[in-house]
Amino acid sequence: MKKLVGIIVLAVALSVPAFTQENPFDISASQKEIDEYGVPTVSFVEQMGKKCDELYDKGMWKEAASAYELYAKNANWLANLIAAGLDPYYSASYDHKKGFPQSELMQLIKYEKKANYFKYERNKAILRQGICYFKLADNKTALPLIVKALDLIQIDDKEQWTEARNVLYQIVQY
Repeated sequence: MKKLVGIIVLAVALSVPAFTQENPFDISASQKEIDEYGVPTVSFVEQMGKKCDELYDKGMWKEAASAYELYAKNANWLANLIAAGLDPYYSASYDHKKGFPQSELMQLIKYEKKANYFKYERNKAILRQGICYFKLADNKTALPLIVKALDLIQIDDKEQWTEARNVLYQIVQY
């Protein structure tokens, strides 16, 4: 009986890593994003943002909503790509990080700020998309976008937070 239990324990132990370890050759998630959005560049995504803002400022709500949806996805994808360049630092142990040269760390901070900028832009795009639908009197589409924006907006972004909160409360008539 002990031998049977030992064999079962060994079999379970050997099978668990096969399911929990990440496949180092699996690039399908990145490939899916590339297939859907291409390879974004900073200048291309920034141009997208300007075009979205122009449509929004002109009150072209339907066109702006569609443009902001695409912009949010591209800004998010670009932020993720920029942040991927920082993964070796993020996944390093405390001891490795402690010994990391300050001059190199300053360079990484520059990249992290750019990734955070595009996350901020993604949040703004989701909020603006929701506002466009609100302006089109499509609260059923606007509400989940506003709620998602509120989930993503940082506490120190008072302007977007206030704008999102005000639209939310108008929708629910509070």
